[in-house]
Parts: sequence; structure tokens; C-alpha cells
Amino acid sequence: MRDFLHHLFFPRESNNHRARLLHHSSLLVVIVLLFVLEFSFSVLHTKRGDILGVRTSITVAELLEMTNKKRVENGLTPLKFNDALSNAAAQKAADMFTKNYWAHNSPIGSTPWVFIKSAGYDYLYAGENLARGFTTSPDVIQAWMDSPGHRENMLSTNYQDIGFAVVPGTLTGDETVLVVEMFGQRRETPSEIADSRSEAVQQAGVPQVQPQKAETAGELASVASFTTQPLLDMKQVTKGISLTILLVLFSTLLIDLVIFQRRKIVRIVAHNIDTMLFVFVIITTIIMIGNGVII
Repeated sequence: MRDFLHHLFFPRESNNHRARLLHHSSLLVVIVLLFVLEFSFSVLHTKRGDILGVRTSITVAELLEMTNKKRVENGLTPLKFNDALSNAAAQKAADMFTKNYWAHNSPIGSTPWVFIKSAGYDYLYAGENLARGFTTSPDVIQAWMDSPGHRENMLSTNYQDIGFAVVPGTLTGDETVLVVEMFGQRRETPSEIADSRSEAVQQAGVPQVQPQKAETAGELASVASFTTQPLLDMKQVTKGISLTILLVLFSTLLIDLVIFQRRKIVRIVAHNIDTMLFVFVIITTIIMIGNGVII
């Protein structure tokens, strides 16, 4: 066994002074193995999502709580959960899935405000945040807070109400979970303006803003949430196997390069450094991708 491992990973006479793993035939086997694993995982995911799937836990209760927590931390009042805005968010998510687009405006030019108005919310100010491909509520909120434009929406003083939709589906060929966050401030009617002025006169002082108590977590969880707990997380399993194979390949290239330099081995073709850089880029890309996107 030890001799086999040396033959596989270290340059020596038995492998023509180049690690067997780095031979073209061995690399072809690795590539074929990766394709077979990917295909097998896809089939298992389709037929038995309870065994191999994507672990996801995104709920409206958490999104509301975390959004308001960020606002309070920045000296702002919490937003009130609004059914009309949540309905608008659900309409927007359904429209994106139906028309297969990932943008604030639909292919036929419908803006987010169309959905807000159709839900019966007459707004003075309105805003929208979108996210897809995330697996937990904290990841969604953090991604929005790390983006200046999305952060501005979450911490805006123009909004009083908020609504969410968390909807799974297939978008642009990929299974994903869409998260739509709608913000708004209603346009006051003449009667509301008169009532507020009358109340201000009666109080004869500066009115104090009292934070509205949102619905309980149990009530909100039934509005919109998406949670899956398969036995194995497909993303993590796939990423783990791919990274393991690439790291082994990278290490073998590094060992081969060191021994090649020390022994002054003469080769007609030797591009270890170029190949190592290429593998390193792939490893970095795999680590970075799959974290979800926002607009």
C-alpha cells in the first residue's frame, strides 16, 4: 500500500519521474469520476430529496426580527409587518418564476410598485430588496446589510411597514428560494391627516413614537417560510468532494515541483506552476460560489 501511494503521489522511476496522479490518463479518470458523482447526486436529489438535498431554513419571522434588530441598533423604530406588502412580495416572486427573470423590473416592464398597488397598498414611499440562493435567514440579512443600496432600504426613515415572501421554485434553470422584501409608507387620507392634527392639538406637546408590536413568531411563521432538513446537504457534500479532490491534486503538484527542482529532473514538458495557479483559482471559485445573490 505504501509503495502504491508513493507511486501515485511522488515522482519516481516507476512512474517515469512524475506522480501517477498527474498523468493524463489519471486526470481523465478523475474528471470522469467527478461527472459520475455529479450525475449520481442529481438523480438522488431528484428522487430522494429527503436524503440528499439542500438544507434551507428561511422564515418570515426571522427576517422581520433581524431587520428590526438592525434598525434598533441604528437608532430607528421597528417596522410593522404588513399583510398587503407581503401579498405584493408573493405576487412579485410568482411573477419572477412565471416569466423566468431575475430583476426588479419584469421583461414586460412591470415595476415593483405595480405589485404593491395591486395588493391595495397606497404608498407614499416604497422599496424592494431581492435575494436568491441563500439557505438561512441570517445570511440573507447580512448580505443586504453589506450592500449599500439594500442597507439604505433597511435603515430608511421613509418606511413604516414591511412585508416578505419566501418562495421556492425553479428560476433560470436552477432550483432556488426567492426572498422578496417590500417596504412602504402609506399615503395618508384627508381624514387621517385631520385626525392626526386634532390629536396633536389635544396633546399640546411633542408626540412620542411608540414602536408597534409585531405579530408573534408563531403567527408569522405560517405566513411564509421555507425549511428543508435532508439527511445530507447536497451543496456541502458536492463542494466537499470537489475541494478534497482539487486539494489533493494541488498538493501532488506542489510535491512534484519540489522534488523536480531538488533532483534536477529533466522533462520535455513541465507546467506545474501554471497548473497549480489554475487549480488554485478553481478552488477559490468553488469556495466563493453558492453563497446566494441579491439585487
